[in-house]
Amino acid sequence: MATKDVGSQVGDDYTTIAAAIAAEPSPMTLRIRNEIFTEGNLGDAVKQITMEPHPDNPAESYWVVDAAGLANGIKPNALTSIKGAEVINSTGNGVTSWSGAAQAFSIRESYIHDVGGWGVYGLSTGVCQRVIVSDVGGWGIQQIGTNGTIRNCLVIRATGYGIWCQTAFPGSQTRVDYCTVDGTVAGAGGPGTGIFEGSNSLVPRNCISTNNVANGFDLANAGSATYCVAFGNGTDYGAGDQGVFSSVADPLYVAPGSDDFQLQSGSPAIGLAWDTGLAEDLIGNARPNPITGNFDSGAYQFWDIDCGISTVTETGDAAATVNFVDEGGTPKPSVTPAQNVANWVLTSDTGIPIALLTSAKVSNYVYDVTTDRDFIPGEVVTFNTDLVETDLLGYCNESEGVLFISLSTVTGPEKEGILQALSGAIGDETM
Repeated sequence: MATKDVGSQVGDDYTTIAAAIAAEPSPMTLRIRNEIFTEGNLGDAVKQITMEPHPDNPAESYWVVDAAGLANGIKPNALTSIKGAEVINSTGNGVTSWSGAAQAFSIRESYIHDVGGWGVYGLSTGVCQRVIVSDVGGWGIQQIGTNGTIRNCLVIRATGYGIWCQTAFPGSQTRVDYCTVDGTVAGAGGPGTGIFEGSNSLVPRNCISTNNVANGFDLANAGSATYCVAFGNGTDYGAGDQGVFSSVADPLYVAPGSDDFQLQSGSPAIGLAWDTGLAEDLIGNARPNPITGNFDSGAYQFWDIDCGISTVTETGDAAATVNFVDEGGTPKPSVTPAQNVANWVLTSDTGIPIALLTSAKVSNYVYDVTTDRDFIPGEVVTFNTDLVETDLLGYCNESEGVLFISLSTVTGPEKEGILQALSGAIGDETM
């Protein structure tokens, strides 16, 4: 399989995605820079194409397809895999099957918004996972065929239907797990329903459907929504559609007016979900919560670590000690990590390792007072610091994130460390 780089950097093989698809034989892997590509209708009828982020792209960035008034953004066939794309400004669909009929492509970790038609159209037995669809003139995600998979997706302000599924054969079943749908309006041939099943069996699990003008869940053919939450819809559940452990309750989003559909403490979705085998949520946070063991319904897993300030102290060549205090100054458990470790595994009051501190992802920024600049989200910065004096280590996770310092080497009073900004902004007072 040929692997080619697409972008404007020196040494890249192509400057446009369309040129790479046209020139390269099948199968191909295109490593695409986090740049804006003003082109559309990208795909091929028969070629096997993998489109993925270039390894040099910053964490949590997208490569952008600006269709600029063309009919469609990306047109995958059954052999196409898409990862890390942002698709905007098509007059038709953001991502649509090449033939117009259902095809088994896959799309992951992508963002489709401000398109005139459907967000994702024509998914069959393929996978739509960790995808955000917003502000589209048609349906958010449309699946038709057999045994498709739609998981960890957020669909907001779609038209007609948020997620629409129609399985082709009796006994087949589309999996819709851990999705959040909000604000679907009527139009594009649909009444404004959040999650809809057109034929045969669909059993949405672990989903939240809110503020849709018609039904939250409309499962016309013997399906039922299990471990789900509905609220604020025209009708929360269609007749017979409220399955086991599902409820009508406010999910307590953090800030839905700002498109933050993460959960607040006390949400009825926390601990509601059933384990369907997913190890992470929409933004990469661990499922289950490694402290509480909870699986939470919706696209976002709730993390409930107290916010606080910690100190890192070291004397001579001894191993460093981490002392935690909460916002009120109450001491938290301390651990003394061994020397020459790349990541500390911290332990909670209950003795459960807080592994999320070494696996979370960044969503905001952290300010580095030593260099007078902001760290780029996901950036790993190597620095030297003398830990004979006390340094501050901040951590916070209630919708704000985690800042974590680990010692990669121990060579004496001068320590070479790695500053990892994991999952969000703390502020310069923690540096």
